Amino acid sequence: MKHVRKVFEEETSESDTENVSFQESDEDDSRIECEEETMQIDEDLSKILVNDFVLVKFATKTTIKYFVGQGEEISENEYFINFLKMIRKYAFVFLEKKDASHVSQEDVILKLPNPKTDDKATTVRSASIFKFNVSFGGFNMGH
Repeated sequence: MKHVRKVFEEETSESDTENVSFQESDEDDSRIECEEETMQIDEDLSKILVNDFVLVKFATKTTIKYFVGQGEEISENEYFINFLKMIRKYAFVFLEKKDASHVSQEDVILKLPNPKTDDKATTVRSASIFKFNVSFGGFNMGH
């Protein structure tokens, strides 16, 4: 049985959701894959500026999840990050209701490359989708 998400008009099947793993990957989290190259995590996070996109780690009792966000305020040991929602692989949007939080510098894993947007988009919705040329396969991404 197929389900249609009316918000983004994306089809998924029940089998797509049955194979989701919520365990952290055994892959080396010090690298993420890009189409052009493999990026090493930049240990010098002092290069992160306001409006930069970052990958942030959140630990719960049983898992670690990663979220993409944009820096709004940067201080020496803390960032105020506005988080995006992952709508499909590599594609993210800001929520209508702001999802922002203060995070410590140690939870900011890396600075992401600038996302791509569709300059020729015909709707506001499609123009607001950020696509990163990065594979998040080694990370348990939160939605």
